Amino acid sequence: MSAALSQPRLSVDAVKAAVLARGGLQRLAEDLGLEVKGRTLRCPNAEAHAHGDRRASASIGPESWRCHACGAGGDALALLRVARGLTFPEALAALADLVGVPPEGPAQIARRPWRPSIVSAPARPAEAPKAPTVPEGAAELLRAVWRLVEPLRLTPEAEDYLRGRAIEPWAVHETGARDWWPVRDELRELLRGASAESKRAAGFYGEPEGGRPKPWWPVAALVTEEARGRGLFVPVFLPGADAPAGWRWRTIDRAARIKALSMPGAAPTPYGLGLPHGGRLGWLRPAAGHELVVVVEGEPDWWTLAGALGPHAGLVTLTAKTSGWPAWATAHLQRAEAVVVVTHEPRQKAEGGPKPADPVVDSLFLALSAQRGAEAARRVLRVLRQDETADWNDLAQSGRLTERLGLLRPVLDATMAGVLRRIDERERAA
Repeated sequence: MSAALSQPRLSVDAVKAAVLARGGLQRLAEDLGLEVKGRTLRCPNAEAHAHGDRRASASIGPESWRCHACGAGGDALALLRVARGLTFPEALAALADLVGVPPEGPAQIARRPWRPSIVSAPARPAEAPKAPTVPEGAAELLRAVWRLVEPLRLTPEAEDYLRGRAIEPWAVHETGARDWWPVRDELRELLRGASAESKRAAGFYGEPEGGRPKPWWPVAALVTEEARGRGLFVPVFLPGADAPAGWRWRTIDRAARIKALSMPGAAPTPYGLGLPHGGRLGWLRPAAGHELVVVVEGEPDWWTLAGALGPHAGLVTLTAKTSGWPAWATAHLQRAEAVVVVTHEPRQKAEGGPKPADPVVDSLFLALSAQRGAEAARRVLRVLRQDETADWNDLAQSGRLTERLGLLRPVLDATMAGVLRRIDERERAA
């Protein structure tokens, strides 16, 4: 039998059937980090729309999707190709790997050799997805607020809250988080002098309700001196930026019902890809070329691990887990020898139902496959599951963090041993 006939092949029908069995295109869209609600979908080709598809213009069902604005659509493979810029063979191989469909036996008919391009070779370079940008008209106001709050020290109340959660205050301060209470009067005057358009663009105001703009609640409470507005405002930097693209707010009142809020209209951005320049945590930037990236959830876990992992890890947190890993940020994983996802097991929606989606793990696998090939993605991506009732910060507060880190350390140590070995080899070669 010739080489062309002895190679395995992937069944398109089997792959599509597996996609349908695990929840259909709606679940695949979630895996890809796309915005899907029921049968509506924000088109993955949204950049081609004049309006950016701010209001979802695509419909999606278990087996097919269609954008009524640009005409894009098709089956699961078409969704993956449009969302990730893959060729048909690349999309088929990545999707088969994701849903667990193995290659079939030797093909009986083959006109040309089957080439598993995404399995044995890097994926073709695709146009890089566009990173989010600071909205037009917002940059000046965001920079002015940062100049006001950046020099602040953490207040005693904030430090007490952090120490009560077994978090080192200095690590939190170095990420740019601040309690704005001491400058609430100055902040009120600064916002009063800004235009309504710039405040809305920056996220300090949301969409108007009843003809009047709705202020972002934490700032509104703060400038009117409501104590429940006190909290840590956590800046979100885009890589290489000198001012935040926005803020998240996290309460310092452990009894509060509302724990955290993001600015209105802010696109979910991995926290940690960008950090204030000059801080001691600068080594945690994956954008600086680190070869190990750990993805966790929420600021308390991020802050907890920042003090525990040491300077070798590029540490990222996804505060909006359901949106998955954003494709534009995949470029910052180019040198990663290991991407370790620390997350909870997805909750089963109904007993006996399909296995629930894990948007972070699945979208990271697809992103890495598109960038470096599925074989490399399988080698690089590791998953460490947390108990639902015990995250990293819970473990730190109970004194069990060191024990739990023992499960993560072998992965980190083995990875860093390889990194250090390659550094030695480069130095000897030089």
